[in-house]
Amino acid sequence: FRSKEPHLDSEEKGVAILALQVSSIYTTDTEVNAIANKIVSKALKEDNSYAQIKVIHDELCDLVTARGGNNVMDDLFLTGKGSCWARADAFTYLCQLAGYDCFRVGGDVKDGNEWYGHEWNMIKVDGKWYYVDVTYDGAYGTSTKWFLKGEDTFSKDHRFEQVSNGNVYEKMY
Repeated sequence: FRSKEPHLDSEEKGVAILALQVSSIYTTDTEVNAIANKIVSKALKEDNSYAQIKVIHDELCDLVTARGGNNVMDDLFLTGKGSCWARADAFTYLCQLAGYDCFRVGGDVKDGNEWYGHEWNMIKVDGKWYYVDVTYDGAYGTSTKWFLKGEDTFSKDHRFEQVSNGNVYEKMY
């Protein structure tokens, strides 16, 4: 990666994943590819990993203008609407285009005292895995509350079940 100092929360620890095989996400829609390439080109102008991923995160949060929608990533790019699944896939797609290992995580998120099905991401930065939840960050404008966080932060209100390719996580620490 391009940064010696990724500016990650030093109190957070990264995440280790056993037996992981990351699947690539792609689209054949030329309009979606044009939007994605514009975002990634802007991100890659930055000189470090943190800034590049932050541009992708912020552009995606700004792109999604409405709640709801379906699970189809292409529709999210074209309409500004998409579920947490579509948002996580879009973040994966953009980060993979930029050269990062990134994937969608399936699990639950806590809202009050209840747990609800939800999707977010894990991304590898400078050899360590971090969580990103563009759905929740985008719901509050362009927040960074769930941007490049470790397990200590995420485990308070997120619990995971599987990665996008169906492999069940074995251990996280």
